[in-house]
Amino acid sequence: MTTTKQSNEPTESAWTSELSSPPFEAPMFTEEMKRQVLSGKLAPKSIPHRTSIRTRNIRWRLLPVGILIILLAGAAGVWQKSPVLQQWTSLTMGDSSDWAPRQVYTQDGVDKIQAFPGGEFPAGITSGAMWMLVDPIETMEGKTIEIHAIHRLSGYTFMELPETIITAEMAYDNFTRVTSNFGPPLAGLWRYDVIVDGDKYGDVVIDVPDGSWEPSPQFLLGNSDNFQMNSRINNFPYVLNGVEGRLGLLNAEIISGATNKHMWYFWGRSEDLTGEVQITAVKKGSHEVITLFEAKTLQSQLNGSDASLHTMLLLPSSGLWRLMATVDGQLFGSVVVDVKSPDG
Repeated sequence: MTTTKQSNEPTESAWTSELSSPPFEAPMFTEEMKRQVLSGKLAPKSIPHRTSIRTRNIRWRLLPVGILIILLAGAAGVWQKSPVLQQWTSLTMGDSSDWAPRQVYTQDGVDKIQAFPGGEFPAGITSGAMWMLVDPIETMEGKTIEIHAIHRLSGYTFMELPETIITAEMAYDNFTRVTSNFGPPLAGLWRYDVIVDGDKYGDVVIDVPDGSWEPSPQFLLGNSDNFQMNSRINNFPYVLNGVEGRLGLLNAEIISGATNKHMWYFWGRSEDLTGEVQITAVKKGSHEVITLFEAKTLQSQLNGSDASLHTMLLLPSSGLWRLMATVDGQLFGSVVVDVKSPDG
């Protein structure tokens, strides 16, 4: 989770691009595996006396400091509006080598973790990932594993993999194989900390490309004979925006600054549709994820879907927004909408 990528990230150097790819000649995470996983002014010219000379010297020494303060103040405003400058500053402050893209974690010359996200893994889409721990199942079985994700630029965090007990079924040759949904909401550098039995086991850094910002396509909602007619929504055509067979949003016409009513439709396995629900959003060109709606659980099946959700959404500004539906802390899917201003 081919798409059109538009990114505010600085152009990577060749060596960074090489580091971001798996260290294998052939991809280890195939499409079939993916399906299985998902199944930061001049002075006056008069001649001064000695005291004036000292004073003038002090003034001239302070002048560069004042100019620097003015430049920094101005730069701060530009920095806040420029994701490119933010990324550059983030990469050049601190130990940037800790954030060099790497999908293999090595300790004392020995590989400990190999990460394999599925496909092109764009932001806002669930792509699935396979995590290979280079320890045999005999030494890992019965331990717990969890994976935490943090975004370099924004500091946004989420749980990539909730605490899970390692079982014998996770054995793969001489490795221990764990899978996760892999659905980062933002493009850019992400660090994934792997925790085993409460202790950090290692980490990898993955440069996530941006997802498409084209408004999500439309599709028809099932068979009209099965619709549960309701006078309050009869004026709306039964056309959804989203991903057919996965996630759909009814009434994708959203006006900024106004509370909008929306029905969501979900398709999937019951275990993927159980847990607390959250609708979040990020605007194109921004790295701020905002929460729009939360609920304890999804609602019942409706109009041929496996689950539904009635929401009230308020988007603060017009433009392209990616709305993301999360169930039990895991990204379920996303819909891109073009939010209109009140005056059109």
